[in-house]
Amino acid sequence: MRLSPVARLPTARPWSWAPHTPSRPQAGFPPLRVLFCGSDAFSMPSWTMLRELQSRRSDVVSHLGLCVPAPARSGRGLQNLTQTPLAQLAKRMGMTPSYVDSFVMRPHHLPQAPRAKPDEVEESSDGESKWDLIIAVSFGHKIHADTLAATSHGGLNVHPSVLPQYRGPAPLHRALLAGDTTTGVSVQTLHPHVFDAGQVLARSAPVEITPTTSLSQLSVQTARIGAQLLRDVLLQGYPVNAPAQIPPPEGVVESHAPKIGKDDMQLRTGTAVMGNVAFRQEHQASWGHSRFS
Repeated sequence: MRLSPVARLPTARPWSWAPHTPSRPQAGFPPLRVLFCGSDAFSMPSWTMLRELQSRRSDVVSHLGLCVPAPARSGRGLQNLTQTPLAQLAKRMGMTPSYVDSFVMRPHHLPQAPRAKPDEVEESSDGESKWDLIIAVSFGHKIHADTLAATSHGGLNVHPSVLPQYRGPAPLHRALLAGDTTTGVSVQTLHPHVFDAGQVLARSAPVEITPTTSLSQLSVQTARIGAQLLRDVLLQGYPVNAPAQIPPPEGVVESHAPKIGKDDMQLRTGTAVMGNVAFRQEHQASWGHSRFS
């Protein structure tokens, strides 16, 4: 099964997130059992970063699980089941993901959390182990408040915009369509009821957008920046040493970034996208597929 060009990221070990240091001291905070929720190429750097943290820094991430959207039916007569790029990557890594088959992820979708030492995990009222933290990156599903409540510490999300600007599933698309010259990446907590309305805990430096910047280039760049920001938050000791909430930058106003529709791909005289032929061509076949919530 071939991946789309956007999904062709180096994923085996694109870089070393946690280089081996034999004398490294143990973290002074409890390790986390993390359930990662993702779907596409934008999720991959965060996923590979967490895999390496689990392997090399089990004092930070002791256990790691994976949830992805259920395979989508495609082809003539909808006879084929197409796995998400992240599910394909996980299987190549020898890991079987859990699937979410509805738009809203509820507690029954949670895979069984692995047992840990008594001082490492909080148990639910029925004695079952539970995940410490959900991390959602380009998952495309709403995580229900009850699902977040079923974990010890709620959830985190990587979002490729300077929140509260471009809340919603298509922030990079909207930044390009608007002719913005910069964007950014935010790490936020998962709000129990509203998409992209959590507390912003980390924000990147401005990311330049040039007239020739494509969606794939911007997606790869911001995905890696987001993974680095997420890693920094975890190594700092989240949630025990959670960063203070970051206020919006001066001049940034709240806005929404709805999914791209076919009408958005039409030529419009006087707009920034008018001369960006590469942007339109890149989206004609996949305008409805990207999701960053």
